[in-house]
Amino acid sequence: MAIKKESTHQLIHRNLTLYQREHSAVWQCRYKVDNKWIRAITKETQFDLVANMSNQYLLRQ
Repeated sequence: MAIKKESTHQLIHRNLTLYQREHSAVWQCRYKVDNKWIRAITKETQFDLVANMSNQYLLRQ
């Protein structure tokens, strides 16, 4: 089982996850639509902005 890193945050349990890759300040998000994971790069470095942006990604689907 994978170990959750400190830079990984589940905003909606098993449906919306924010994470930062190693050596990167930019946040990425992963969200589930129709039981399929979709990944998106946010191009943002501030967590608060990314949390709002990723919720909008999920709502648009």
